[in-house]
Amino acid sequence: MSEIKANKLSPATGVNLQLGDASDVITIPASATIVNSGTATGFGGGGVLQVKQFRKLSTIYDNGTSDTVMAAPFDGSATLTPASAGNYIRCEYHVATDHGNAWRSTYVRLQWSTDGGSTYYGLSASSMGQYNTSTMHGNSMNVGGMFNPNVTSAVKVRVVLNSHSAGNVTRWGQYNNEGADSSNIAPVTDNGVVSVGHYLILTELDASVCSTADTA
Repeated sequence: MSEIKANKLSPATGVNLQLGDASDVITIPASATIVNSGTATGFGGGGVLQVKQFRKLSTIYDNGTSDTVMAAPFDGSATLTPASAGNYIRCEYHVATDHGNAWRSTYVRLQWSTDGGSTYYGLSASSMGQYNTSTMHGNSMNVGGMFNPNVTSAVKVRVVLNSHSAGNVTRWGQYNNEGADSSNIAPVTDNGVVSVGHYLILTELDASVCSTADTA
């Protein structure tokens, strides 16, 4: 086996450089490291490419009774930029809601935008209702889904809430209250780390492992 030693390989003409031919096996030795400072494409089967988590460390007060955008980081400030236009984004949103000492009813919708927030598209929704005349803990909603934004620019994801006009949820991300929902209560802290009542996770998935189907 012959060996070529060089610090750099460059194309003789143009800007394309090819290693080997079709069906050749290019071997990367054990313990070697490939450092990518550009864009890696065409590898396929990549699965999970990047994951971003956005946590809110305190309660959000919002008593909106019509479509209202949730406060940061659930207001579209949570973004993910796909490496390829063909890749998908998977979303996961969880929120605990306070209960008060009367009935509460609300729903939330998960939306996404590719044009800086000028236009938002629907993804999925969840709702909850509860009734009680004495103290109790609250309720929670989980909503998510997957979509192909078909861009390589920042994709914004936000949550829109809509509560009943006479029984609206007011404390979002609050789960440890057993009385009236008249004040924000700090979440539980375990060994210095906050156990949050709401978070949003965005995951980029390689197009080769994804598909979606809508049924009327």
